[in-house]
Amino acid sequence: MTNQEIEAVLKKYKCRATAIRIKALSLLVNHGKAFSISEIEEHLREADRVTIYRTFNSFVELGLVSKVFNNKGVTCFFYNGSEHKEKCVHPHLHCTSCNRIVCLPEYPESYLKTLDQYKADHIPVLMEGVCENCL
Repeated sequence: MTNQEIEAVLKKYKCRATAIRIKALSLLVNHGKAFSISEIEEHLREADRVTIYRTFNSFVELGLVSKVFNNKGVTCFFYNGSEHKEKCVHPHLHCTSCNRIVCLPEYPESYLKTLDQYKADHIPVLMEGVCENCL
């Protein structure tokens, strides 16, 4: 995506298009994989760690980016993309071959209803394996 397209996405989510936000979102969009904060810091050297955390946490709150934990317990962020349904609850697959994060099918409604007795704000599930493109 171009910077103009990134700006349009930010505006769609009612997020001010600052230089750091454009560069941060561009990183996720154009690489199509999840990044840890330390990896993001390597790419966004002009921003300090606090700015990066605030930027990505605001992206998560807006539903623009998702946050998952990898198999080492490290927080990783990835762009939801245009095909990512809002408020859709589903697991993701981290491809150990190409390093992409792939959306898996939505949990069945019957399963989600069994969770009604709990107050779950977020159900992050990240599976490890190989995506269909790499098989």
